[in-house]
Amino acid sequence: MPCLLSEDATSDSCITPTTQSATNFKKYAVQAGVILGVKYFTEILCRPISGVFIDSFGYKNPLLLGAVLDALSTLLFAFAKPFPLLVLARVVQGIGSSISGVAALTMLTITYDNEVERSKATATAFGGYAVGMLGGYVLGSSTYQPLGRRAPFLFLTGFKVFDGVFRMLVVWSQKAGSKGDQLEFEDTSVSLKAYLKIVGDPYILHGLGTAFVDVLAYAPILTIAPPWLYQVRAAQEWQIGIVFLISGIAQLLMNETVSLLLNYIDKWVFACLGLLFYSISYTAYPWATTVWEAIGPNSLLCAGFALSLSVITPIMVELVKMRHCSEFGTIIGLQTSAQSLGFAIGASCSGAAMTASSFEWSCYLWALISFLGSEMCVCMLFHAVPSTTQVQKRPDNQSYELFLRSENDSQEDE
Repeated sequence: MPCLLSEDATSDSCITPTTQSATNFKKYAVQAGVILGVKYFTEILCRPISGVFIDSFGYKNPLLLGAVLDALSTLLFAFAKPFPLLVLARVVQGIGSSISGVAALTMLTITYDNEVERSKATATAFGGYAVGMLGGYVLGSSTYQPLGRRAPFLFLTGFKVFDGVFRMLVVWSQKAGSKGDQLEFEDTSVSLKAYLKIVGDPYILHGLGTAFVDVLAYAPILTIAPPWLYQVRAAQEWQIGIVFLISGIAQLLMNETVSLLLNYIDKWVFACLGLLFYSISYTAYPWATTVWEAIGPNSLLCAGFALSLSVITPIMVELVKMRHCSEFGTIIGLQTSAQSLGFAIGASCSGAAMTASSFEWSCYLWALISFLGSEMCVCMLFHAVPSTTQVQKRPDNQSYELFLRSENDSQEDE
């Protein structure tokens, strides 16, 4: 990102750091924050709509549509150089990822009825998310210099085409009468009254607030750290890639650790520990005098992200099952929208905060916010959530979600 924004206007070559350009890293941080943040502002609007649509019509077609939009946006990145076109590419990417993300999480939630299996599946899925997100830094840093600016985006376009074909195979391989088909052809539309009831639930709002703070505190590391390492610590692109590669490995290992311990430790404990890891990491980051010393705090922060991200979706799904039957698409849309809002604000404000003060004080600010966010998780550890739905024995041939919904509808008719 910092090299892409600072490249020569007349060629695809990157302007190397100099004493003069070192003073401009704040400018690149602000531009990087805008490019990163605009995708998530787009997702704020698209994800709740996607959730309601998926609850009404199923997740199969949205999975395929999201893959197409993702591939088109990545291809646009390969040939767009002006800043406005880069922003446009991120908007298209935001629409595609909104549809794909909500559909994929809804598919996992419906497929795995058991709470433990669902949590493990979600943690494993976010392990792949960690590899993909942080692996992008490695791919970009290793191919940008030797192959040119278009190379990493063309590689990613190829991956996304393969992903689209794989999604088609998964969708077509599902047999008629599967859970996805049941959800797709039953009358599962979400009424405005039910939607507003979910949004107004204080426990749901608390969970959404935790999801918001979690990503709000994570986003700055992706926005301000690479320009700071590149311009102030004179790091090379491949060195920054190594930092995020090691961090990605730490995040993946933490994802797997969470999936093994979910049976023994409350999910809110993981969320609290993740935010505490953030606070420690941000406090230590400014003390890194070389790019290699940044590996420690960067890896700790990414491990904390894995701790909290792996349990947020299971927490929200459990809350909506306990209090509002099982509007999975709706709650996942709201949850991911809250996370997108957190990333948008975190990415956009981190560059501005660093411009107004310094990298060091910006990190200390996010450390304080992370610590305060962990206290939200502590509150839920000592407060039992009252259930408003009555679980009854279901017929063998009927899914839990549809049974609860049909029971709820019959009660309303009475």
